[in-house]
Amino acid sequence: MASQLDIWNNSLSEIAADRINSVDEASLGAVECRRIWPGLVQEFLTWADWECQRVRVTLAVQTND
Repeated sequence: MASQLDIWNNSLSEIAADRINSVDEASLGAVECRRIWPGLVQEFLTWADWECQRVRVTLAVQTND
């Protein structure tokens, strides 16, 4: 599975931008990737029905004799 940094660098290579070495660096590429990343992740999650998004509730406690 690709890491966040791998995805960012693959995207930057598509526009012939310099690679980044850390998600925390101060380069323009890293700043822009950090800015857009949360929205992209949210959009990708809407593309499929993920079972991990099910809501769970706490049921009443039943004592065991």
